[in-house]
Amino acid sequence: MSKQPIGMQNASMLVARVDELLPLIIRAKQGLREAEDSALSRAERGVVASRITRLDYLEERVRRMRVRYSRMDEGDETEEELRKFEPDHKSIFGEIHRLTQPWHMSL
Repeated sequence: MSKQPIGMQNASMLVARVDELLPLIIRAKQGLREAEDSALSRAERGVVASRITRLDYLEERVRRMRVRYSRMDEGDETEEELRKFEPDHKSIFGEIHRLTQPWHMSL
């Protein structure tokens, strides 16, 4: 792993990737809130509510990531840090996808 600074160009790329996640999370929560209104049973409402709670957590996590990456100055982060971000971004995207699958499938 390189210990070279990331630089502002790469920091901007990280901010852009995080910015891709926020609208996905917001749309997913809106869709789940609509599904919650139409849920018939207590179990169904519970599944939907737990997914909304998880998306709330992911939204806060992504917002913190955005602050971190938007504050980067040259030399503050290394390529090692950049490599750590890629799996994190992919795992959050994957979790958003999983949480927005048909909510009744997890009953």
